[in-house]
Amino acid sequence: KVLFAYKALRSNKQIVMEAVKQDGLVLQHVSETLQNDKEVVMEAVRQEGLVLQFASETLRSDKEVVMAAVRQEGFALRYACGKFKNDKEIVMAAVQQHGCALECACETLQNDPELVMEAYHLPDCPTRASDIYQVYIQGAKIASRVAQGFKMVKSLAHRVDQWLISSCNW
Repeated sequence: KVLFAYKALRSNKQIVMEAVKQDGLVLQHVSETLQNDKEVVMEAVRQEGLVLQFASETLRSDKEVVMAAVRQEGFALRYACGKFKNDKEIVMAAVQQHGCALECACETLQNDPELVMEAYHLPDCPTRASDIYQVYIQGAKIASRVAQGFKMVKSLAHRVDQWLISSCNW
């Protein structure tokens, strides 16, 4: 990494390609031009998916680059363009690599039964997916109780109205 102290070397694609083949984290030290070079970034994310954070915004919006990153490290989804946090194919690849990557997805996909089950079946994060499922079940029970409560309140309000009408003799 000392090599990247020299600005001229940080922009030399041939040198950078050799360096990222050895260590994808080198991407954080290269020139912006090479952080926007798809070939360089693809090589870096294949080595270390989390270096997606050092790629240009353009490449964090490139499906092929994001897919390569999340296949190497599911949590790279955190650094992907927002649209990929809504992309079930990308999120599934991330979750297949690391179940807990589900928490980086949009809320809708975090509640997707297929993705939750995929995350739950992976040994790396069973409690997180299980927690999500339990919260979902508990939320459904609470919603049911709230609905029952509204029915009771409505019935009680109707009775109070009837009592007021009969008491006032209007």
